[in-house]
Amino acid sequence: MIKKIFTILIIAFAVFIFTNTANAAGKAAIYFEPASKMMKAGENFNINVMVDPRGEKVDTIRAIVNFPVDKLAAEYFDLSENYSLQSPGSYIDNKKGIINQGGAMLASQASTKSVFGTITFKAKSDGIANITLTNDSKAISSGVEKINLAGLGKAVITISKAGEEIKKEKWVSVESAIHENQEKWYNINTVNISWRAEGGEATSYYYAFDQDPETNPSLQLNKNEISKTFENVADGVWYFHIRTQYNDKTFSDTNHYRVMIDTADPQKIQPIFENAMIFEGETAELIFSTTDQVSGIDYYEVAMDGGEFFKQDSPYLIKDLSIGEHIANVRAYDKAGNLTANIAKINITEKPVAEKTPTNWKKIGTWGGVIVVVVLFLWLLIKKKKREG
Repeated sequence: MIKKIFTILIIAFAVFIFTNTANAAGKAAIYFEPASKMMKAGENFNINVMVDPRGEKVDTIRAIVNFPVDKLAAEYFDLSENYSLQSPGSYIDNKKGIINQGGAMLASQASTKSVFGTITFKAKSDGIANITLTNDSKAISSGVEKINLAGLGKAVITISKAGEEIKKEKWVSVESAIHENQEKWYNINTVNISWRAEGGEATSYYYAFDQDPETNPSLQLNKNEISKTFENVADGVWYFHIRTQYNDKTFSDTNHYRVMIDTADPQKIQPIFENAMIFEGETAELIFSTTDQVSGIDYYEVAMDGGEFFKQDSPYLIKDLSIGEHIANVRAYDKAGNLTANIAKINITEKPVAEKTPTNWKKIGTWGGVIVVVVLFLWLLIKKKKREG
């Protein structure tokens, strides 16, 4: 009878645990849009990472994406305005085929479907490329997980062969004296673009400047206008689109030239020592971290007591500090070269007397042994003289 009751209790407990775990799961979904796309090898394309709370309220997202490295290369992840605060630990690894991107909302929560961010891929070779979200992806509401793992989506990219390389007869070349590398972030918000028609005589140009990588430009310029300057461009990823119309009424393909701008410093950094005061000989542990809303944190530097700066990771362990106060100066750089800096202080004190007691007793013991030997020698000497006397 007792055994039967015990079995019933175990089953009831298991059901209770299972039920509560299931109830703890959220409803929020993360998926891709579009879910399928047809591309040619060599072309770039965008995939949106979507978040649908589905009745929940979320404020922090981490999308962990897998993709086949033989078919695709991830070039950039652009967070949307909804989740503009980039989380630490975000990266793109084109060797392993992983995108790990975190983002958070500023002082608000989302309850409706919206774009978390946009991934720009390059199609490398023909075949089928599956882009998936892993079960480590997160949808958080005030620190509580709200994701439904069954709601994680997949995108299927069908890539056709590019065919034999054919030299273009007509095209438009583009360059920028300031933002000369399309893969690099710059902290300059004046954009100067120049172009040149190739393969024929141009009668006019059509351009656009926006944040859509695939715009078909429609603003017309005459054939003598071959440069454009844009002032006070907002931070973010921008594209200059240009195509040429030739005197035979034909058009070149559109050239989409990317410009990445970040003029803002990273968020304030507040380095701290794990212990503000330690004893001489102990190891100091310096901890630091911050975020950057646009280009992301590139690296950190640390200088001790006004010395030279060196790249360091957190936590930074510092040994053999002398007695007294020490100052650590920490800098955080984003990918555009902007920086934020702050200091942390630590005091190194002499070890307390109690910790020196074993050494003192050792000295006392040594001298005590010497004294005992001397006294014993004198006593034997006196005793011998008495016997002889």
